[in-house]
Parts: sequence; C-alpha cells; structure tokens
Amino acid sequence: MRLVVLACYCDGTDVGESRSTYHWVKYLSERFDVTLLTLQRADRQEVAEQLPDTHVVTWPEAKLWRGHERINAMMKPAYIGFYLRARQWLRDNRSAIDLVHQLAPLAMRYPCPATGLDIPYIIGPLGGSLAAPKDLNAQRFPGVAMAPVDRWYARLRAVDHWRFAHDHWLRRSYAEAAAIIGVGDYVRAHLHDLDIGHFVVESEVGIDDVITRPEEATDRPVSTLLHVARGVRTKGLQEAIQCLADLYQDYPALTLISAGDGPEVDRCQNIAAALGVADRCQFLGRVPRERVEQLYLDADIFLFPSVREPSGNVVFEAMRYGLPPIVADMGGPSQVITDTSGLAVPWRTVAQFRQDLAAGARRLIDDRPYYQALVHGAQERVAHLGIWSHKIDRMVALYDQLGCIDRREDQAGGQAA
Repeated sequence: MRLVVLACYCDGTDVGESRSTYHWVKYLSERFDVTLLTLQRADRQEVAEQLPDTHVVTWPEAKLWRGHERINAMMKPAYIGFYLRARQWLRDNRSAIDLVHQLAPLAMRYPCPATGLDIPYIIGPLGGSLAAPKDLNAQRFPGVAMAPVDRWYARLRAVDHWRFAHDHWLRRSYAEAAAIIGVGDYVRAHLHDLDIGHFVVESEVGIDDVITRPEEATDRPVSTLLHVARGVRTKGLQEAIQCLADLYQDYPALTLISAGDGPEVDRCQNIAAALGVADRCQFLGRVPRERVEQLYLDADIFLFPSVREPSGNVVFEAMRYGLPPIVADMGGPSQVITDTSGLAVPWRTVAQFRQDLAAGARRLIDDRPYYQALVHGAQERVAHLGIWSHKIDRMVALYDQLGCIDRREDQAGGQAA
C-alpha cells in the first residue's frame, strides 16, 4: 500500500506533537511504502536524514513565522502555505496514492488538503478545543496577584466551536474522511452534528517500552509528588501546591517537585509561600530529558491536575515508569486512566476539585496495597495503549478495515483484466 502522510511539522529532534509525528512516520514506514509531506525548519536537522526509510517531500517553513514559538505552536500560521503545496502535490500524484493520512496538526482546526480530490483519507489523532473551567481563578491567595487564564492568542480557541458549526471547508474535511481518529471520546462529542463515517480512539503519543520500577521505589513510603508541565495556569501546578498544603501537616516528609518553566511558575512560588509550603516545594524550571526520566523514577505520585489537556504525553511517560498518576477527569488523560491504573478526579467546582485531589493522594499514601496495585496497573495500561508496535498494529487493522490495504492489488488486477 502506498501511504501518504501529511504533517505540517515532523521532527524527531523536537518535542511534543512534532516528535510524536516523527515516531508515527518512522514505524508506519516499517509496514508500508510511506511518503511524508511536511515543512522543513531552517534550524533543524533535515527530516529526510531522520527518516531514511521514508520518501520525504519538504517545503521550507516561511521565515515570517520563525522566532514566535508560542504563537507558532498555538496557531500554526505556516499551515496555510503547507496546505496549498500539499494539495497541489496530492492532485499531481493522486493516481499513485492508496491512502492519505493526516497525522498532524493535532488541533481540530485544520482542513485536510486531500478533501475533494477523490482519494481516501484519514484525519487524526485529533484533540484539543477544550474549554477551561469557568471558576478556575475563583480562589485568591493573600499577596498574590491573579493573572489571566490564557494569553490573547490562546483565547482564539473559542473560535473552534464556531468553525465546527459554520466553516464549510473544515466540516467537509471531517465529513468526507474515511475515518476520524480522536485522542478521546470528547473529540466525537465536539463533532456530534457531523456524519462521521468511522471514529476510533487513539492517542497521538506513544512509548517504546516500559521501564521496570526498582523494588525499593515501590516499597518505600510515599513522600514525593511530581508535576511535569509548562508553567501555564491550566496545567494545574497551583492545584498541586494546594494539594500539598492540605496534606503536609499530616505527612511531614511530603514534598512537591515541579519540572517546567513558564509564566505561571513565579506566581506559583508566591502561592506556595502564601500557603506556608515554600520549603516543601522544589521549582526546577526547565530540565533536560534525562533528568525528567530520573524524576519519574525518584517520585512516588505523579500529580497532574491539568484541566485542558488534549492527550497527556507526560501521563504516558509517568505510567511508563510505573508512577501512579492523579489527573483531572477531563480531556485526554481521563481516556488513559482506569480504576486500576490511576485516579481521575472530576471537576465540579474549584474547591471540590482541590479537596478530592488531596483525598486521592491521601488514599495512595495510606493504602499501601492499593498504591502497589496502581504501580503495576499503570504499566500494564500504558503498555497496551502506548507501545508503538501495538499502536501501529491497531492502525494497520484500521487501514485494512477501510479496504485501503487491498486497493493497490485490486487496481492492478483490474488493469491486468
């Protein structure tokens, strides 16, 4: 089968969505004849060098968008140029294509270049367009100024839901797709009024294997909470600090480690001081990949109450190391967590949410058999969902179910006849 993969950005030397896309393409290329259409960033290793087993077609990223990383990550303005070039390439080569798979962008705001070209195509994994809870900033802390939940460009997410209802080209992209892949069931809910032919759930992130947790790490008393994320309001660092503040008098050895930088970190340091737990918090800022992996091994609970998380890459990473997670029962992480692999805390009010986070952490600290069961359950769950070979097996099954794998053979047989 000749598979064309569309991805605005694909880079194994990067992080996040671009890196995950690289792994998708790498492993799909072991099974199929893959051509990747993507943009080449000027300051990065050539994509073709990173993927020697893939036919790579690149176009240079426009200079206009370099140097604005947060806006670029959020809005991907370079997608317009990519869309036009990719659409022309597909039009010129459509007779040699069995299936188009648009792997990225992850966000549900980008029409597919294959729409209307009479080529079967799949879009996804898709995620995002999640709204933050309205009372997210309801609680005030003495001497700590409150900040907006989002910067101006992040507030443009509100346009997404209008587009789902009124953007003809975007709606047509989803409606004509052979299949839509969502990182969670909430994606199907976002597209509820469209006639989606086939919908499956699959996260965009994956892992190569699981790491055996040292026996002493499983047997020792719980003393370290870990939070790994960019320092923005919706990632829940403030809630993690509040959780520690609710527990520290009963558990004098308990500490919280924060890994990640961003505009919210300074505020959270002030909040920790206001709550009297500054000496129990370590704010490491941005740390190298190797250090993060060691943090997963050294910590006891992964406390990640992010309230607007499309999928949850760090949740997969923590579970890979057998680190039991406590997450918000919202977005992607709630799709990953089961009763036997972690705790997913629902949000009804900000006060209730923080109380339930502390109750969940207290249960893991006090109930040793339950904690150890979650260590093993987390690894079993992430092995099933996240190991790349398993993910690619499920993708091959989807392609086969859609009849795309046999399409080339059928065409060849018809020509011979």
